[in-house]
Amino acid sequence: MLTIPRTVAALRRSRKLLTDIEAQLGGLLVSLRQPQPCIDIAAPDQLTSVTAQAGRALAALDNLRCLW
Repeated sequence: MLTIPRTVAALRRSRKLLTDIEAQLGGLLVSLRQPQPCIDIAAPDQLTSVTAQAGRALAALDNLRCLW
């Protein structure tokens, strides 16, 4: 059962994860929009990390579905 403090904590975690995802994807877009795009060699790892973060963010939000 979710309590108000757990709900708030889950929303905060989701917001932080989604903000991190947005920043990472924004950085990749900036790189791609350069006249001569140069993708960081770590880009595939970053995308893997973003995918995992998105999964965690969505899972945290899914935990809140019992409130509806």
